[in-house]
Parts: sequence; structure tokens; C-alpha cells
Amino acid sequence: MAVLKHGINGPFSGKVGSVVGTTWKGIDIIRSRPKAPTSFSDLQLANQMRMTMVQDFLRQLIEPLRIGFRDDSILPAAYHSAVSYHKKFAIAGEYPNLFIDLPNVKIAQGMLWIPEEITMQNDDAHIELTWSADLEDNARGDDQLLVVLWDETKQAAQYSLQAYRSAGEFVWEPASQTVGGHVWAAFVRQDRTMQSESRYLGVLG
Repeated sequence: MAVLKHGINGPFSGKVGSVVGTTWKGIDIIRSRPKAPTSFSDLQLANQMRMTMVQDFLRQLIEPLRIGFRDDSILPAAYHSAVSYHKKFAIAGEYPNLFIDLPNVKIAQGMLWIPEEITMQNDDAHIELTWSADLEDNARGDDQLLVVLWDETKQAAQYSLQAYRSAGEFVWEPASQTVGGHVWAAFVRQDRTMQSESRYLGVLG
């Protein structure tokens, strides 16, 4: 739809059929509507594929990502920050054989201190995590442990915020657990003002 500025014989602003009316440097002009591209380069196709892969994967992790990527000082929402990171750093391979590089996936990103090593053991029903309870840098004893389990077979995620940093250990019994599930951990402030980088802990054996 176009708008007539000065009556039926005057210039118009908007789209009518295959033409567009607009103003450029104070001059009223009419130009043809741009045509949608009929073909894409490999670079464009690779970029489209990367975006689709990241969005499809992160939708499964949306709830923990809203906690782990929250930053009130950044305008984009947590999910969009996560998309930006993963599109740049968590896609591997060459187009068209691209894949999600799970060890480079992050479920949290921030400046809160996290121990270098978090160990994981598991049996058929439990996942046991242990870490240093030292309060280094900006750590607090009541920081919460965010642990995420992603089931590649079921394409589904579970997460927990039940443990505190001061405990130094946590035994989790997720609703369902399968061999081959991937696990990440991070720490977050109780008031959600800060979070750590996440650690990829590996695959359940």
C-alpha cells in the first residue's frame, strides 16, 4: 500500500505492484522493487545452515540458557546472546557437513569464579559432581550449581539448581538418564546478577 502525499497527481510513499515510491535527499523518486535472490552462494548457504542448526539445538536448552546467559547490561535477551556465541564458536566441519561441537557448547557465560576442575561420576540412576568449595575471587558459598543434562538420542534437556557451592559435591537423580547424555555445569548467583562460564563435563558412561 502507498500513501499519496499531494493528491492523485503527487508523489507517493510505499509499494504499489512492482514499484516503490520514496524520498532520497529531498527528491521524490520511484524505483522497482528489489528482486529476491534466486540462488545463494555456498557462503550464504553455510551461514543459513549454521543459524538453523544453532536455533534448533538451543531451543532444547532454552530454560537453563535464560539463567546462564542472563546479563542485564546487554540489550539482547539471553537466548539471542547464546545464539550469537554458538553460531561463532560451537559449529564445526565444512559445509555441508556441519555439526554441533558439543565440548564447545556453553550453557552459561560470565565472570563468576568457577573451579578449574569439576569431576563427574555416574551410575544408572545418579550423577555425582564434586568440586573445590574454596571461595576464590568473587565466589560466594551460596552460589548455586547449574547442571544440565542433554540427551542426544531423545533431543531433550534437563537441569538442576539444587546444590550450593559451599557443599563441594552434589548427587543428582535426573528424571531420566541414558548412556551417552552430555553434561555441563556452571555457578550462578542466587539473585541471578552474575554467572560463571560453564564447564563441559563429558558424556555419561
